[in-house]
Amino acid sequence: MNVVGVPGTPGQAAYFREMERFMRANYSGAYATFRPEWAKGWAFTDESGFLDAETIETIVPETYRAGMPAGDDWDTAAAAYNAHDPHRVFSNPLLDRLLP
Repeated sequence: MNVVGVPGTPGQAAYFREMERFMRANYSGAYATFRPEWAKGWAFTDESGFLDAETIETIVPETYRAGMPAGDDWDTAAAAYNAHDPHRVFSNPLLDRLLP
């Protein structure tokens, strides 16, 4: 599902936060899986995307753990990322929060 807006629209971040929470609540469990598209905005607060700590630090990682086989999940990917970039040359503040 693609939800778009015009940059600078008043209340847009709050709307996206509400939509993100609705989609996560209604498309989950055995019925469906809701995951963000990495290139788009996600982890919205009322002010901006990429700021919601719970989404970044807990919800997204758990989404990639649930139903995945051991050795092929979020933790495996995070370990590989950290092993291949131990000095965090290719990191940024968001990745530092996602892959501590």
